Amino acid sequence: MTDRGFRPWPGHVVIVGGGTAGWLAAMMLSDVARRRQTGTRVTVIESSRIGVIGVGEGSTAVFRQMLRHFGLDEGEFLAETGATIKYGIRHRDWRRKGHSYDGPIDDPHLVTGRVRLDAYAVAAGRSVTEAHLFQHLLNGQKAPVAEREGRQIPVGPFDHAYHFDQALVGRWLRRKARGIALIDDQVTGIETGEAGIAALRLEAGGG
Repeated sequence: MTDRGFRPWPGHVVIVGGGTAGWLAAMMLSDVARRRQTGTRVTVIESSRIGVIGVGEGSTAVFRQMLRHFGLDEGEFLAETGATIKYGIRHRDWRRKGHSYDGPIDDPHLVTGRVRLDAYAVAAGRSVTEAHLFQHLLNGQKAPVAEREGRQIPVGPFDHAYHFDQALVGRWLRRKARGIALIDDQVTGIETGEAGIAALRLEAGGG
């Protein structure tokens, strides 16, 4: 099966390295292959013998959309990875020394594609932060959800982002991935052919 005139989908895609990037790539490729019925298998090679650097990462609002797309629970994600919610980016000394402003993560006009009333407020000289819900939540140190009868209800239509430890999130995504094979090994070399990479050589001797 081909995709819009491009070369046929490969029968097997191998991603070398896990972590946040590796498992997200595997999940997205597997999802597209399943929906388009390409029959493509997806495998991640990730060695438990290689240590990880638990650095912090910041996402965009697309990460939250990805959680929804895969049916992953945001509350569970926050609880099990220790991630925190990010509303925007603070730009210090932007216009001059001592000046700063907070840029919201999400553009409210992307929700409907219409010009909303806040655009007129900004055009009249008011700060964009005054017209966006995220700034008020940030100033009040409030969560983007309200609790009602034991249920969490979003207080607005906008998608926030996250700060997280990439190693913890990578392990969480690995547990949540479905239909993806995992090989716990190290790649020691490659074998090439006319089409490019033909095989991978693994430390344990497989390929």
